[in-house]
Amino acid sequence: MTGLAAGAKAVHRHVLEAADDGTTLVRTEESMGGPFLVLFFSDAKLHTVLEKWLKGLKKAAEA
Repeated sequence: MTGLAAGAKAVHRHVLEAADDGTTLVRTEESMGGPFLVLFFSDAKLHTVLEKWLKGLKKAAEA
């Protein structure tokens, strides 16, 4: 998925892989760039957003 957020270009990729034990592994990759991006979007904030997304995905998948 690609898009623009607050003037920054973002590329986000979700990779789902079947594990040998029957579970699904989810890997997420993100790349963002733009002027002054570090002033309003830190690595810590990105990590928090991705953790929240993964928890929501897990909850939906288990429902």
